[in-house]
Amino acid sequence: MSMNWKYVIGVGQTGSRLANMYAKGDDILLTFNTDERDSGGAGLKTDHQITTGGAGQNYSKGLKIWSMNKEKLEKYLEPIQNHRVVYFAAAGGGSGSSSIITFLNILMEQNNKILLVPILPFIKESIPATSNAARVLSRVSEFSNNLSVFAISNDEINKHIGNASYHSINKEIVDRVETITELPYLHNLNYMTPFAIDENDHASVAYSGGFINLSHDSLDPDEEGRIKNPKFSYGKVQEASNVLITKHVPTDYDDIKTEKEGDKLVQAAMKVGGSAKSARVLYGVIRRNLSTSEYTTIVTGLSIEKIFNKIKDKATDSAIRHNEKKKEKTSKMLERSEDKLLDV
Repeated sequence: MSMNWKYVIGVGQTGSRLANMYAKGDDILLTFNTDERDSGGAGLKTDHQITTGGAGQNYSKGLKIWSMNKEKLEKYLEPIQNHRVVYFAAAGGGSGSSSIITFLNILMEQNNKILLVPILPFIKESIPATSNAARVLSRVSEFSNNLSVFAISNDEINKHIGNASYHSINKEIVDRVETITELPYLHNLNYMTPFAIDENDHASVAYSGGFINLSHDSLDPDEEGRIKNPKFSYGKVQEASNVLITKHVPTDYDDIKTEKEGDKLVQAAMKVGGSAKSARVLYGVIRRNLSTSEYTTIVTGLSIEKIFNKIKDKATDSAIRHNEKKKEKTSKMLERSEDKLLDV
């Protein structure tokens, strides 16, 4: 088995698809659904059908389904102890979003290192997707000291890749999650490096707890010697509690050129460390078969206030309109006296 095998869990239709795309070689894949249609077509041999008749888009209904089947889930999840777990679920769907709390309770009790990947719906999706997502983010933030959460927004990915097809979005999601979980394993051991990334150092960031994000911005000094901080789709480096900066250096660079890249990395780590004052800053070089050098920065302990407020405002606004519409519909169309008058 590879050094880095993990349990990969996907719940609901989106979660199952993503887990299936992400799981590699020795990973153990487990998917869970409340409706047989959700796993259909994904070719999943490891799917657990928990009940028939899904949660639809109903979060409360989903919560009931999962808590009623908690014993069944405990049995399925029992082997997962003291291990790394990557868990995918759509935050806007019914069964995926509502599964998160029940599953996390079991997985955290069993002492696992967890990376939760909730997929945030397109803001235009309105209720129930946005209200489910707001409830999930609120609950997950209560847990977030004990697990890492990589919240991914469909809107942000769509904007980044310029493509709204779910297949392209899912591929980009899987690529980003792989970057977080596989970073030290990209290194080619046959080449010299001034600072290798230690596997345990990497795990101590990737699974350290709190909201996590990554950036590929270059941190090399510009002509004036200034270094810009990395930017993230949510959160700022100043908020971070852990920072891992890696520089990918092409394998065809000789030792002298590689040392120079290492020096730039140290400068970048000092600059970022000066901004993220209360963070632990780790850094390392990865030798890879690339044409030019590039950076990957992973930070944890970020604030999700901005994306959360956007979703909450949209959900609240939609819910108010929905309730007003319902009230209009239920108002009587005929007064009693008019009704009598028509009784001829």
